[in-house]
Amino acid sequence: MRRTVSITFMSGPHDGKRLSWEVPPDGSPLTLVIGRDRKAHVAIEYDQQVSRTHAHLIYEPSTDRFFLVDKKSRNNTFIGLQREKLEPEQRYEIGPDTPFLVGRTWLCVDESTSNASETLDGDCP
Repeated sequence: MRRTVSITFMSGPHDGKRLSWEVPPDGSPLTLVIGRDRKAHVAIEYDQQVSRTHAHLIYEPSTDRFFLVDKKSRNNTFIGLQREKLEPEQRYEIGPDTPFLVGRTWLCVDESTSNASETLDGDCP
């Protein structure tokens, strides 16, 4: 089985949709772009509160850790239901199944060992 990283939408028109990417087999970090730009890995085109390049989610396979980085977005990025505001360009460790807010869209991250795919049923809370 291939290792994958998944992000699940927790609100908006894509609520429950899961996107997955394969972890590089050489063990290098996987960086996912989250934003309104159509070319973003996680494109949130419908949310006008999301910047074109709003945030990066980084998975480091060597330590099995996730990091979220706000990319100087106009409306900030927040972790958790308490909405901890991220300082721009700073790495914040985030655990699987921890919700985070980009614009008005809630997302969460999960590492799995299934095949890379796009599904409609997420495991996030």
